Amino acid sequence: MINPEPDLVWQGRIQLGDGPGIFADAAYSGLSVEFPVTVRKVGAANQDSITLHLFAENIKVFDGYPGHLVRVFKYQETGVPFHWKRSLCQEHRWLENQLRLDIGLAGFMSTYPNASSYISLSVEVDTEVAPGLYNNFVITSLKAASGAYSYAARFGFGH
Repeated sequence: MINPEPDLVWQGRIQLGDGPGIFADAAYSGLSVEFPVTVRKVGAANQDSITLHLFAENIKVFDGYPGHLVRVFKYQETGVPFHWKRSLCQEHRWLENQLRLDIGLAGFMSTYPNASSYISLSVEVDTEVAPGLYNNFVITSLKAASGAYSYAARFGFGH
């Protein structure tokens, strides 16, 4: 039987916000954090997307504010040996404890067969609120799924 749930990529407790130590069981990263993710084609289907799910606790956004900024970056070869380019792929606003990100992979997958591709997710606290009133929350996990199990994701950059 195939598991219908997204695969776990990372699990832990990272606190973001302007109040260090509010969550004693979480590592405090300050106002932002970035997760590197390696994506690899594992299935034969022609699907060119992956869905990432971010989970958190205690996300609360005041009415009238945009929410926490989540950016997806892609990393591409430049044609110059050992030189890569990081480009913004998508931006989202995180308003509740779960965020679903559908990421199209066409156009930046490696040209080498079975090669890995690289993306990262950056999370920044909504700073349109006055300092001292920033939302303190904990990121708890990152999961991935792709149609027909075409792609697999793992935490970190590597082959």
